[in-house]
Amino acid sequence: AFANGSVKTTVRIGDTQTVQVGLLASDLGKNLFGLFQQYAQFDASGNGPFDTKTTPAQQNFIESSIQTATDVSQKVNAQSAQNGITYKMVQETVSRLQATSTVHKTFVSNLEDVDISQALSQLNQNQIALQASFQVASTLNKLSLLDYLQ
Repeated sequence: AFANGSVKTTVRIGDTQTVQVGLLASDLGKNLFGLFQQYAQFDASGNGPFDTKTTPAQQNFIESSIQTATDVSQKVNAQSAQNGITYKMVQETVSRLQATSTVHKTFVSNLEDVDISQALSQLNQNQIALQASFQVASTLNKLSLLDYLQ
């Protein structure tokens, strides 16, 4: 019998994403240790102990427990696979968050490390270029086919 807690730990790995990382011992080990207990009880009974040569009663007992052992094995494998999926999801989230952090750090650095005189100079150049492009667009809008024919 297990004496484990009742809380399955979850962690938040993103803005809206949580992952269950905790597992109760009874969820995974109850059937496995139940099987071990059955073998121990059978071995301690008048049909034991298990030796190099099994008796017909021992053979029947072993054969009857094969399906339980298979089910336990599949449950352990499924949990192992789920752990792998969770690990991969956490790794992808960490990578995504690191990339986001880099973008934010660059953005903040660009704001904090700005050279005011250079920024004003660039702004003036951009305004002049924009005004010139508006002037050209205005001139092109006023032209007609007759202007080209003259």
